[in-house]
Amino acid sequence: MTVEKKKKSTETHSSNISKLSRKRLWVFRVIALVVIPLLFLGGLELILRLFGVGYRTDAVTERKLDGRTVCCNNLKFGWRFFPHNIAREFPGFVFDAEKAPGTYRIFVLGASAALGVPDPAYNFGRILEVMLSESCPETNFEVITTAMVSINSHAVLEIAKDCAKYDPDLFIVYLGNNEMVGPFGPGTVFSSTSPGLFFIRANIALKSTRIGQLAERILSLAAPRGTGPKRWDGMAMFLGKQVRHDSAALEPTYSNFEKNLNDICRVARRAGAVVIISNVGCNLKDCSPFASLHKEMLSETEKQKWQELYQQGIELEISGEYQQAIENYLAAAEIDETFADLQFRLGRSYWKTGQYETAREHYLEARRYDTLRFRADARINETIQSVAEGKIEKGIYFVDSVTALEEGSPYHTTGEELFYEHVHPNFTGNYIIAKALFERIRNLLPDTIIQHPESELSEELCAQRLSYTAADRYLLLSQIETMVSKPPFTNQLYHNEFIEKIRQEIEELSVRLQTSGLKETLDQYEQVIKQRPNDWQLSWRYALVLRDGLNNLKAAEVQFRKVIKLCPNNAAAYLALGQNLHRQGNFSEARKILNQLLDMKPNSAQGHFELAQIYRELKNYKKAVRHLSASLSVESALSIELHIALAESYFLSGNANKAIDILYKAMENFPVDQTARAHAYLCYILGTQGQYKKAIDESRLALKIDPDTVNQKGFQNYLKYLEARAKP
Repeated sequence: MTVEKKKKSTETHSSNISKLSRKRLWVFRVIALVVIPLLFLGGLELILRLFGVGYRTDAVTERKLDGRTVCCNNLKFGWRFFPHNIAREFPGFVFDAEKAPGTYRIFVLGASAALGVPDPAYNFGRILEVMLSESCPETNFEVITTAMVSINSHAVLEIAKDCAKYDPDLFIVYLGNNEMVGPFGPGTVFSSTSPGLFFIRANIALKSTRIGQLAERILSLAAPRGTGPKRWDGMAMFLGKQVRHDSAALEPTYSNFEKNLNDICRVARRAGAVVIISNVGCNLKDCSPFASLHKEMLSETEKQKWQELYQQGIELEISGEYQQAIENYLAAAEIDETFADLQFRLGRSYWKTGQYETAREHYLEARRYDTLRFRADARINETIQSVAEGKIEKGIYFVDSVTALEEGSPYHTTGEELFYEHVHPNFTGNYIIAKALFERIRNLLPDTIIQHPESELSEELCAQRLSYTAADRYLLLSQIETMVSKPPFTNQLYHNEFIEKIRQEIEELSVRLQTSGLKETLDQYEQVIKQRPNDWQLSWRYALVLRDGLNNLKAAEVQFRKVIKLCPNNAAAYLALGQNLHRQGNFSEARKILNQLLDMKPNSAQGHFELAQIYRELKNYKKAVRHLSASLSVESALSIELHIALAESYFLSGNANKAIDILYKAMENFPVDQTARAHAYLCYILGTQGQYKKAIDESRLALKIDPDTVNQKGFQNYLKYLEARAKP
């Protein structure tokens, strides 16, 4: 071999080695940059799971019940979407993991309107189940409502994925009210908004891992104090999150909603289920806007002129001169038509003059311009219809619940006849939605399901089957009265008139129940429960009637225990049973039940508070301190009485300094008019510590805020004692 050939051979060999080395180098780089980190993260995830760090995020969890595997709601599902201290939860559902032969399984997806606020026992899913069972008695229909308060399509998509694992036949989607105010919406208080759907879904996916949950926990501990809501305060939490009708943040939200709806349909179809998507109704006529803003760039001169015209219109409206009021309102609208309250006043004035179609147009405009966007707007409902449009051959159907509700309303304008307040249908409203769904479903049922079209499906029959009684209406309206007596409802136009109607109906029901109504209620419940012994919702409502209507704690206890047996992950039932046992003086059993509640739901402020009350009565002040502190860590702004109870427990456990510190902080954080008792108790503690002058100062502050607090004989005697000791 010549020297030249040897040289070329050597060069080729070196080149091959060089190429191989480069390949190996890239392999090592990939291993170092990708494989090793993935192995590390996978190992860390496994270790965290083995040591019980974090929580399960599935909407559905399996457990054993009477020897069979059942699926129950996961009380921690909402932790991915809400701050843990105020996380919303499923009220409870349960079904067999393995679908029995002859069963048609329906999942209802949505938020509070689908859930059936104020009580899921009377939602449209329950009414629909009655209709289907009456029409096709040979088939076992399961209508499982997996809805939750305050969620939107981002959370519902995850619920759909979990429900799809359990052999569904049909999904019903009734969703849209919370897209703006729910998690990741432009008007939310639960989380920061994200620039796009990819980042939202990445956030949700990350929180499904124990690593992500650990990171979230570390970040929350490192976050400055005072960030995020301190307590669940309903719709009042959103008062500072107004969103205009022309906000740039709306378009991405509409787009995300459409994509999520399409993905929910894909999930359902892959599981072999049919999908029904319904548009969403709301109260137009009797729910004024929650907040209004003038259009931007309105000059002060224009604003002043607008205000003059608007105020003159109000005065004319109050005096009953509606046509003249309309003229003033229209003149104001020429300056700024985007002020939502103006549009609602126009709608009301047109209604009073019998111009119902024009009134309806202005009610729709009032909803459009409402800057607290708790109601699905026209664009949301258009999106819902467009997602289902033309997809019948793909197993996706549309139900026009809005038109059905309008047809059941005066002059096709929805109002108090069908809704409790802004979006939650009353029993009649839910019946109308259920009937619209039923008409669609009966045409989709397999030929193997025998139908009896002559079956009675009246509202009265459905109410009877679900034991919807006068006592239930009384209790539900009482809940609604409490809810609408708070902001933002109190900021609405005509609020006093609205709440007076509710109170009048409550009073009428109260009179009726004082005669024979309550006995009729009890008889009806006993009869219906015999027919449907495994319906935990019936037992739940019966227990509430027994407890709140008759104060029959023993009988209510039996029903609460039955609810827990039938629906094991029902947090409300555990709390109610614990409170019931406490009131009966059965402290030992009450503690057992309440501790079971806290095992399932560690963030139950009421559970911790109830346990603390028991320990205070048992004079175990150290445990009372522990549970009161836990309750306050969940809802620190719950009430000043909770802070006073904690201070008292610290003092009685021998830590007066801590008690004094808590009372001072409470007086800083609560309105002055709520602090009289805190000043009075601080006066007592300071006196026991020999700080007589400071104690007298606190008594004077208490007297100034609320004389009744310190006018009691015992306090007056203590004050005389302090004054005597304070003398030199």
